[in-house]
Amino acid sequence: MAFFARKTPTYTIAFQDLAGDAAAQAQLARDAQDWTQETQDGKLAIDVAETEQGIIVISTLAGAVYEELEVHVHEDVLTIRGTRQSPVPSRPDIAYMMQECYWGRFSRTVVLPARVRGEAARAEYRNGILLVTIPKRSSDA
Repeated sequence: MAFFARKTPTYTIAFQDLAGDAAAQAQLARDAQDWTQETQDGKLAIDVAETEQGIIVISTLAGAVYEELEVHVHEDVLTIRGTRQSPVPSRPDIAYMMQECYWGRFSRTVVLPARVRGEAARAEYRNGILLVTIPKRSSDA
């Protein structure tokens, strides 16, 4: 997992090392440009906790495509986006009796309860769970 910080107050945590891959870096830059736009994506359930040192955000992302996960921090706003792929391919011979799981693009934007240092944010995705830790600014810690 690599962390890419830009000189603007927006920070992007990328989950893949894109060093030397110009096409992937260009795609990431295009994707990051529109992170604030409202979409019709599925919503994402999250837990937000605060400690003396920082903010902890936890989300279950069963079926999420690791390479498509995006975590953006801009001032005190956190955005998480990605895609969940169904393990069952869409076929005309499959008729669901009940369908509660959301498959497809998802996003969630939340205002954090404290001023944070987005450039020091860290994200970890393991066993279908995303854990984001963001230190508070020293004046809030």
